[in-house]
Amino acid sequence: MGTIRAESILPAAAESGAFWLQQHLLGRSVWDADSLRDFTMRYVVEGLADDSGTGVLVLDETAFKKKGYASAGVARQYAEAFGGAVSCQVGVMASWSTRTGTALVDRELYLPPNWDNEPIRRSAAHIPDKARHVSKAELARRIVHRFRTRAPGGAAAGMWVVADTQLGCDRAFRAHLEEQGVPHVVGVPPDHPVLPHPGWRRVSRLVQRYAEEREWDRLAVGPDTRDAGSWEWWVRRIPSEPVQTAGQAAARPGGMARWLLACRRAGDPQPRRYFIARGPANVSLYELAQAVAAWRHGRDALAGATERCGLGAYRVRSWHGWYRHITLAQLAAGFLAVQAGGERC
Repeated sequence: MGTIRAESILPAAAESGAFWLQQHLLGRSVWDADSLRDFTMRYVVEGLADDSGTGVLVLDETAFKKKGYASAGVARQYAEAFGGAVSCQVGVMASWSTRTGTALVDRELYLPPNWDNEPIRRSAAHIPDKARHVSKAELARRIVHRFRTRAPGGAAAGMWVVADTQLGCDRAFRAHLEEQGVPHVVGVPPDHPVLPHPGWRRVSRLVQRYAEEREWDRLAVGPDTRDAGSWEWWVRRIPSEPVQTAGQAAARPGGMARWLLACRRAGDPQPRRYFIARGPANVSLYELAQAVAAWRHGRDALAGATERCGLGAYRVRSWHGWYRHITLAQLAAGFLAVQAGGERC
C-alpha cells in the first residue's frame, strides 16, 4: 500500500529495511491464513453493509503468470486474462458486493491434476497431503459454503451468487446452488443448451426465436459498469433442468423460479451476453440485472487489489506462502474498500 510498484516483495522489503522479516512472514512464521481470511470476511461484510443487510457474492478466477515450474499449482493452462494457455497459477476468488462497495473476501488455489502424481514437486512446494486436484467449480462451492456458514449477521440469508461463463457452464455447480436454495445468476455462452419446452435448445437460438423487439427493456444497469445506461435486457422464465443430485427434489425450496436472460447494446439487434438465473419467483428484471452488474464490480475489485495492494506481486513458491500473500493482499484491499465506502456515506 506504499509507493513501491514491483513484481515481488523484494523492493518493498528493501525500502522498509525489513527484508528478512517480510520473507519470514510469508514463509517460516507460524500463523493461520484461514483465520485471517475469516477475519477479512467479517470485516468486509460488516464494513460494507447497506440498508438491505445483504449483497452479492461474486465468484471469479484470476491467473498469475509464472516462468518456472516449482510454484505450487503452476501449469500450462488456459487463462482468460492472457488470452490463451500460459504457464500460470489459477486462483478462484470471491468478492462481496453491496451498494456501499465491493471487496475480496475469499480465495482458493487451483491444483491441476498432474500435481497429484508428483511427490517431489509437492514436497518442495509444501503442499499438504490432503490438498488434491478438484475442479474450479468444487472450489467455488467450498467458498459459497464458507460464506453461508461464517458471514456475520444475516448477510448470507438473502444474498445472490454471480459467476462468469466458466462456472456457469458447470451443471453440477448450478444444481448445487439450486439444491441449497441459493439465488444465483451465471453467465453462459451462446451455444449453451437449456431446457424450455419442447426440448434442448441453445440459448442464442431461443432468444432469436422468442424475443420480440417490444420485450427488450433499457435499464440504467448493465454488465459493464462503465457504460451501464446503453444496455437493453430481455428475460423469459424457463423450466428447471431435470438433472438432480441425490435428495434434491425434496430439498428444493418453494417460491423459486428459473430464467434465461439476454442483454445487448442499445440499437444493436444481436444479444451480446446470456445468463441463467434462479431466485425468488417475484424477483424483478432490474434486480436480476443488478446482480449481473455486481460481477463487473467484483472484477473491478480484483483489478484494484492487483493494482493497489499487490495481489499478484509475489514470488513465493510454497502452498502456504501463496495463501498468506493473497490473504494479506485481500485484507489490505478490504480495508481500502471499507474506508472508501465510509467516505461515500
